[in-house]
Amino acid sequence: MQPPSPRLFPHPSSGDDERTTRDAPPRLLHSGPSVIHAGDLSIDRDRYQVTVRGGAVRLTYLEFNVLWLIAELDGRVATYEALADALWGERTSRTRRRLAVVVSRMRSKLGEPGAACVDTVTRVGYRLAAG
Repeated sequence: MQPPSPRLFPHPSSGDDERTTRDAPPRLLHSGPSVIHAGDLSIDRDRYQVTVRGGAVRLTYLEFNVLWLIAELDGRVATYEALADALWGERTSRTRRRLAVVVSRMRSKLGEPGAACVDTVTRVGYRLAAG
């Protein structure tokens, strides 16, 4: 049995807004700006759209949420524990590895200019690079 996976944002194809609102931490649903820019990277929360140098990048729902959680902290560190809690509601040694895999795949899709916007803070977490 897999642990429940809370939704951070209502999925675009989901009409079940009541469930996503109940499962998600409220501050993640409607806080801050809906578009974040960092160097060549642009993240649009409302459209679930990521662009690098104007070109669209297709991320999975989970990859998008990880990127948004990191980006919304505006250069502050998103710790492994905070990300795991927000994404899966648990903190285990497996969630840290799971998160590393998600970030690795996300970086490969973003390419060199986009991947450079996500810094790893060794043994702590990730942050959006200044730029």
